Amino acid sequence: IGVATDSPAQPFSVDSNAFINALGVGTATTSAGGLFVKGSADIYDGLIVRGGDTGIGTTSPSTGFSVSPTAYFGGQVGINTNSPASGFGLDIRAPADLAGLRIHTSAFANTGIALVNFGTNGKDWRIFSAADGSALGGGSYGIYDSTAGIVRHIIDTNGNFGIGSTTLAN
Repeated sequence: IGVATDSPAQPFSVDSNAFINALGVGTATTSAGGLFVKGSADIYDGLIVRGGDTGIGTTSPSTGFSVSPTAYFGGQVGINTNSPASGFGLDIRAPADLAGLRIHTSAFANTGIALVNFGTNGKDWRIFSAADGSALGGGSYGIYDSTAGIVRHIIDTNGNFGIGSTTLAN
């Protein structure tokens, strides 16, 4: 069947713009305003979703765009920008009224960022914030050399600063 074409490329081809209120592909389950695909689908030249919540891997997206359980992004990723800066895998552009990046957890003793360089003489550095249960003491902030297994710098809740030691004194 061909719509707006005399030579359909597939058993059902639409060669023009189309308005579809509900569409089920590979499934009998549809509802008004929905697109349901069972199996896989290739989308060429982009997909625009307007309004409502969009989910991948979930039937109940919570806000705007939800991916569950994991996501893979190849190449560069821009947040709040459509042209990430060259040389960066992740480019976050915060509006003037926002702080930028937040990493939040309540499940681990140390939460942080790993800066890893696998090149010659590269290192695995960790910048962390410690909670109760950490050997470094709840509320401390530090820089850890994961390659050598040594805390290089630490600041405790009293403002004491240690270099190469986790035993701080006034």
